[in-house]
Amino acid sequence: MKKIFIFIIFCYSWSLFAQEIEVVIKEPTPYKLDQIINIEVYLTNTTDSLITCFDSRGASWDSFKEVWDLNVASQYVEILPLNNAHDHYFSDSTFITFQPSETRLIRTHFISLEETGLYSLTYTQEQSPDFVQKKYADNSVSDSLVKEVTVFKASHNIKFEVLNNYDTTMGKLVDMPWEEWKDYRNSKLYSRKKHFDNIYDALKNPKDVYSLTLYCNGLTIEDIKRLARLKNLRKLILRNYEFSFFPKEIAELNLYELTLMPKNEAVITFPEGLSKNNTIRKLCAKFYGGFPEQLLTLKHLSYLDISNCPIKTLPMLDSLQNLEVLIANNCKISTLRNANLHKLSKIKDLNFSGNKGINDLTPLLKCTSLEFLVINRTSIDTISHDIENLKKLKKLSVSNGLTMVTDSIGNLEDMRYLSLGGNRKLSHLPQSITKMKNLLHLDISNTKIEVLPEGIAELPLEKVLIYNTSCEITKEYKALRKRLGSKFKE
Repeated sequence: MKKIFIFIIFCYSWSLFAQEIEVVIKEPTPYKLDQIINIEVYLTNTTDSLITCFDSRGASWDSFKEVWDLNVASQYVEILPLNNAHDHYFSDSTFITFQPSETRLIRTHFISLEETGLYSLTYTQEQSPDFVQKKYADNSVSDSLVKEVTVFKASHNIKFEVLNNYDTTMGKLVDMPWEEWKDYRNSKLYSRKKHFDNIYDALKNPKDVYSLTLYCNGLTIEDIKRLARLKNLRKLILRNYEFSFFPKEIAELNLYELTLMPKNEAVITFPEGLSKNNTIRKLCAKFYGGFPEQLLTLKHLSYLDISNCPIKTLPMLDSLQNLEVLIANNCKISTLRNANLHKLSKIKDLNFSGNKGINDLTPLLKCTSLEFLVINRTSIDTISHDIENLKKLKKLSVSNGLTMVTDSIGNLEDMRYLSLGGNRKLSHLPQSITKMKNLLHLDISNTKIEVLPEGIAELPLEKVLIYNTSCEITKEYKALRKRLGSKFKE
């Protein structure tokens, strides 16, 4: 292990010779918050004669005097000297005889760095036969040996700085662009062994950790805070999270992706926000106690999955101007009117499946940038003519309750995937569907549709689900069945 040597040389006013003390901090710099450093004190005999002193690593608590005067940012930090710690016996093994020029370790001490800033440490040790308290002495220690103890007093000041262990702010907002990270994540992350699923292995290899998945069972909040040492971490998944707050130390990481799943419906507060550096692009989380306002400050967020959150309403989301994907499956949302989704100019993908209280599609029909819309298992019963406003729509999936589909749906010429399966009251498929010249997938299973529109077989369909219907076997039906073979599910 690398050593940092701080040499302390001092003179004695009552003697003609000097001893040299060397204070060694074994851990390498920089020193970090919550770190424990091991300090060793070495004594060198700089005289031409033998000297005798106590080995203060042992049980000679009353054999010497020492003072640890430690200050950080002008605040005194108490450190208990060994000679005040315990009452123990000592023996002749606690005496050390030094040859001229010989150096020996005489003192070790561990210090916990609990504050950041500039530390000032003054260490003083004084030794003399007079400090030996006979009542603690072992009978094997002779008076003559005690009298040989060399009189000396050593004192010197050292300074060292302690940094915030969780300060991972970088010069640039990010050092790997989001698009580059997505490619790396998909093609190189696992092959290059940059993904970890064990906190101990991760902390042993902090520079190699790009992705980390943790089940928080048994971990303390201090364990979670230590993840801030992983400066290259881009993807973090925390499952069974049982703490009441999200640590600011993690919020200061330059994360791109965060998954946060609480345990036992724990309500998590975010006093410092979710991402101090606003780097988060993808957030998957389950929140109890309402929709956290801190989400609304994530200005770079492009993907938000809040599935299974017991929230009843969405807040106004127009501050998330980079949001492209919003997934809110199986929540308790009853209305979409106040969310201002139409003000999200980049929104492409919306999924509100399983929110049975939603019965109005109108707020979504103003999202003109929308490409994917999934609203299965809601109370929506009609697709109105305003659906034609969604000119870029490529996928539409609606099930359970739909009774009517407007002819205007045929104006969605970019449609690739149309799923109307499960609507047991739907009996009619509009003729205009044959205008969808790019339609590849059609699902009308579990409906009451009785006939396929004429000309539908000319569409570039690659898969049709038509089982559990009473659809008439017309020439269009036969043509599709013959062309698609096993991809025609009847």
